[in-house]
Amino acid sequence: MGCEKNLSDNSDFDTETTAFLRLCSEHYDQLVDHLSYVRRRTSAEATASWLELIAGFAGMHHPGRFSDGSIDNVAIELGSELGPARSAIPGPLFCGNSERKNAKPRFRVVHVVTIALEISGYTKMLARWIRKDPDSRHSLILTRQGSTPIPAGLVAAIDASGGQIIAFSDESPILERAAWLRAVAAGLGDFAIMHLIPDDIIPAIAFSDQTNIPIAFVNLADQCFWLGSGVSDAIINLRDISFAANQELRFTRNNLSVLIPLDDVGDMSRANARKALGISDACTMLLTVGRAVKYSPSGRQNFFQTVDDILAANAQAELYIVGVGEDDHVGNINYRCRDRMHFVGPVADATLYQVAADIYLEGFPFGSQTALLEAVLPGRPCVRAVAPRSPLLAASDIALDGVAMVPCDEQAYIDQTSQFVTEEVTREEVGSELRKRVLLHHVEENWGAELYRTYDAISKIKHQPCSIPVTVGSARTVDLAISEYHKTRFRDPITESLMQTLIQRSILDAAFSLRQRNHYRDSLSFARLANAKTGWSAYSLAFVIKLLPHYIVNKISNR
Repeated sequence: MGCEKNLSDNSDFDTETTAFLRLCSEHYDQLVDHLSYVRRRTSAEATASWLELIAGFAGMHHPGRFSDGSIDNVAIELGSELGPARSAIPGPLFCGNSERKNAKPRFRVVHVVTIALEISGYTKMLARWIRKDPDSRHSLILTRQGSTPIPAGLVAAIDASGGQIIAFSDESPILERAAWLRAVAAGLGDFAIMHLIPDDIIPAIAFSDQTNIPIAFVNLADQCFWLGSGVSDAIINLRDISFAANQELRFTRNNLSVLIPLDDVGDMSRANARKALGISDACTMLLTVGRAVKYSPSGRQNFFQTVDDILAANAQAELYIVGVGEDDHVGNINYRCRDRMHFVGPVADATLYQVAADIYLEGFPFGSQTALLEAVLPGRPCVRAVAPRSPLLAASDIALDGVAMVPCDEQAYIDQTSQFVTEEVTREEVGSELRKRVLLHHVEENWGAELYRTYDAISKIKHQPCSIPVTVGSARTVDLAISEYHKTRFRDPITESLMQTLIQRSILDAAFSLRQRNHYRDSLSFARLANAKTGWSAYSLAFVIKLLPHYIVNKISNR
């Protein structure tokens, strides 16, 4: 049973956003339409690659739906056909210290993560989660880590808990990794908790087996399409607004909650932090932290123009933008106050900047919840993102409610910031209250109590994979809001031709990956599909010319 099709409700969004959403929905449908051909004419490995390709496209080009049985259910079918691993399962890279390993834990928790990166909010969140749960033994399985170094902080947290770390090569076949995951997860944990990039197909295939342990999915990306509803016995939400969206848009079961875990900043002083960074005590330091893509101006909102107005109105203020380099947004505005706008670029740890700051500004059009909560923890006030078209695109947390108001427009954002700049007493009062609330909900015993309530609930669930409804494109306000944000990545007009080129490159990337895994016939089939509508480009021809000798040799050797 599909959702009602509704691509005509354009609300008050501009025509470009509506057209972009429609274009993404149509191309998503085309990729799904090709799935039956791929399933019939290629291998199961190629089908898994195609599912991953569709989910990757949907995660970055919102298709008017947040989940879809058209691909989730096929992943479960692949899992029902999955045999045992054909090669040796990778051994642990790290084994926990023997003292903790031999102790009886309250729970054995296995975390399934796509890839752990040094500069990554969710990697740091996971390390904090594990450190703040010392009564459990935590193990880690990485489905796509390859040769990327595992962050030392995460390794230390796993080791201290007595758990193991197993990392799969990203060059191994998808189905082989799924077989490995199925084989090892139950031996490591009482239940598995998934922390995944939205297009990670491996757990959706691996956990289609009804005999596995209970599976919970951490909702890290509640604003976009992701895989896994069908095999997830429970969803762990990091904020309350995710609950309604899950039940309405993702067909989830057993919606639970664990707020983002945080560590207190300790006794570092503002003066010492500023000294370490070379920032004058005289300036009023404004701070914002986030990935560059989150600040790309939309048709309605321009963060850089707004903060330029703030700096122009407050001569003593200076803004530090952590996570964004100046070259990331060249040409977005003509700066009047460039000398007081400091583009710091990505840093592994923003703590010094957070302690040194006077006021935190949430970026827009897409805010950063964890960054905001970390920034107010030292006792600093925040100005939340300008009211988004969908609440999924900004911070939303019980610690902020009733204290930090959401500005209705850019002028309100400027006014709130200017008030904090000029009124030091207000700044300290609001900052102090926010610190108390964040400590209560994210740092102190309340967080651990909530975690164990969630663990208890998961441990009592019997793993039961199920199909989910097939969905169709919609243009609800939430769909248009996400599409408006996704459109900010494109500086050139988004045309049918541009979208076809993006799709073609994505299919050829998948074809290259299949070639690397020695699936030459499947790779050639993908190359044909990549050029079915656009004709053969020079790039495609060069790819096939390199592929053909491998294909021919493989065909001869298999006779």
